[in-house]
Amino acid sequence: MKLLHCTACGDVRALRPGAWSVCWCGRSRGRYLDDQEAVIEGRDALALGISNSSLSAAVEREIEDWEGLTRRYHGHRFDAFVIPWNTRSVKRRPGPADADDKERRDVSAPTGL
Repeated sequence: MKLLHCTACGDVRALRPGAWSVCWCGRSRGRYLDDQEAVIEGRDALALGISNSSLSAAVEREIEDWEGLTRRYHGHRFDAFVIPWNTRSVKRRPGPADADDKERRDVSAPTGL
């Protein structure tokens, strides 16, 4: 499973085939191109991955705990990771917000540092 993470607003969205997943602030977006390959756009966009088998196992254990009324104080863990910028499974492209992004950053940057 691939997710979009925007470092500007901190939003995380699941990538879907076809339609774009857009972060809360609109600076990052992404989507699946096919079953394996995805594209993300925007300077603040990062791709995150979740191990499908690890997630499925954690969900299954949680369901078993719930059905058995087992009390747990910590959730079941699963594997997640940042997908490297140079991987073949995620293409990076500049986003539509990147053109005016420098101006926004310059305006909000503190002066005198």
